[in-house]
Amino acid sequence: MPPRAVTPCVPAHAARFCADCGYPFRTPDRATNCSAPNACQRRLLDARTLDGLKKRLQVTQVADPYEEFLGDEIAHGWLRLHYPLLDLRVWEPHKQLEEE
Repeated sequence: MPPRAVTPCVPAHAARFCADCGYPFRTPDRATNCSAPNACQRRLLDARTLDGLKKRLQVTQVADPYEEFLGDEIAHGWLRLHYPLLDLRVWEPHKQLEEE
């Protein structure tokens, strides 16, 4: 089981994400690109195919905001920029941040 995340974040709703591949960042002070270029390139290639994009959306939909990301999540903000006609309503996350 992955470790609990220090900063909870719903990956689909992340305000900051990699400009290249759409990988969500938990904190607003992150750079605009991934620190792992090989993983970034793989995620970008996945986002360019229907099967790969569907896989990334499924991973994002079931992601727990309190656990570390698995690596294939994709921010909906990036998708809105690159696929403006894509209906993201069916891909809304199953888990949200808990009310405090």
